[in-house]
Amino acid sequence: MRSPVPGPPPSQSGYTLIELMFVVIVLAIGILASVKLFPVASREQLRDRMRTAGTYYAQQQVETLRGLGYNEISVQEGRYPAGTGTTNLGPNNAFHRFYTVTDMDDPLPNLKRVSVTVRWSNSRGDDSVVVSTYLGR
Repeated sequence: MRSPVPGPPPSQSGYTLIELMFVVIVLAIGILASVKLFPVASREQLRDRMRTAGTYYAQQQVETLRGLGYNEISVQEGRYPAGTGTTNLGPNNAFHRFYTVTDMDDPLPNLKRVSVTVRWSNSRGDDSVVVSTYLGR
């Protein structure tokens, strides 16, 4: 008797080497794209932290000035500190704060506008925040 002639092999399931290489390439591109986001996110986080600190220092000065009376010397019209001076704040004196007081004209003669400016430098250049409030008699 003759042995049966072998037929085609049963179908095998699995992935070919080309399919696996394609998956590896797609994953590598995705990982590289997400890795490039980390430095950008880190810079933005630092920038936001600096802005938060600048706003804190400005608000701190506003709260101090709001506690003073309308006729106090520290809230007379002008710039404080005078000229181009600033109060240096924060780690390494990175923040520079000053404020200006402006007497309002008619129809609001009993008000003073106080604007506190805080400036600092970052990787993109100089940045600042201004917080304003009004003092009344």
